[in-house]
Amino acid sequence: MVSQRPILIAGAGIAGLAAAIGLSRKGIAVRLLERRPQLSAAGAGIQIGPNGVKALAALGLREAVERVAFKPEALAMFRGATGDVLARLPLGEVAMKRYGAPYLTLLRAELQSCLLDAARAAPNVELTLGFPIEAITLGGDGVTVETDDHRTANGTALIGADGLWSRVRAEIATAEPTPTGYLAYRAVVRRAGLPAPFDAPDIGLWMGREAHIVHYPVGDGALLNLVVVVGGAARIQDWDEPGRLADITPHLARWPVGLAAVLARASDWRCWTLYDLPEPARWTRGAMAITGDAAHPVLPFLAQGAVMALEDAVALANILASAGAPTPAAFAAFERVRRSRVMRLAAASRANGRTYHLSGLPAVARDAVLALMPPERLLGRFDWLYAHDPAALAMP
Repeated sequence: MVSQRPILIAGAGIAGLAAAIGLSRKGIAVRLLERRPQLSAAGAGIQIGPNGVKALAALGLREAVERVAFKPEALAMFRGATGDVLARLPLGEVAMKRYGAPYLTLLRAELQSCLLDAARAAPNVELTLGFPIEAITLGGDGVTVETDDHRTANGTALIGADGLWSRVRAEIATAEPTPTGYLAYRAVVRRAGLPAPFDAPDIGLWMGREAHIVHYPVGDGALLNLVVVVGGAARIQDWDEPGRLADITPHLARWPVGLAAVLARASDWRCWTLYDLPEPARWTRGAMAITGDAAHPVLPFLAQGAVMALEDAVALANILASAGAPTPAAFAAFERVRRSRVMRLAAASRANGRTYHLSGLPAVARDAVLALMPPERLLGRFDWLYAHDPAALAMP
């Protein structure tokens, strides 16, 4: 149990758990308030780039996560219409030497489990499930939150790590998620017996007109995570709606038959709408701040959404520990440190999405650039992202 007046954190997903662990390691008491009565990890697979692995190291979790993760050897990019390999970015040992940390893929549930175990083991973290925040009162001595059945919690500050549809963000800034016009479908299949290139120890990216596919091994490599992004008008807020292969295949009618056969092996497709969020005017208000997707949800076209939440957790813990208290000035410093990097990532992710879905002459030009650029030079275009060490904090 928390023995001192804690900082409240709304949400016990990746962002909330990571923030709690980071603050706990600095000796700061935390109370995590999760609206769900039970924790579950929506989504099948997740990618953690080298910058994310460095954030995990700062949280004391690198070894635990690496034990359940896969280390892909490369990112292979394919022309969707033909299956031709356009480029192969080296990862594996090349990424390890270049960035000081590996590139990992794993099941989202395994990452969540590592974070949850660490939070529960921390002596100054209290987790309360089934606590949906309905009202927030900011006072001179902290923040009080209340459920619809009048249960309350009080803390020195409130950190909103409550995701895209954040309740806490509504108290800080006006910003409503908007659908992008794309739907994402995900599934997992066993790798045994899959044809090339699906049997390779690589991340695969297939690009085509108004659709793209990502696949990569997860866990011990026995499974292949599949993500298919296509145009669609549905507005699904939940991350775990049932999906149908029949809704995907019309978008891939001219793609290789072998690809369709691999997708057909999956029996449990799940679907969600990709939403974007206008940049909130601010992330903080008095003794309140937002982090992770509540502050800056990014489209998944650089596989960095969860990683940004991990980076946030490290920066937030370092800043609050240096300040000695969760003051408005400390929260403002957190926003200044993180905003420009996350906004750069958001813009790059949107640009990647447009690039993946090109057709006609623009697609021909894209393919030519990828085919002609040396692999390590292509990887070097991501140095600004992967070389970052969130523990090496430069205070504003």
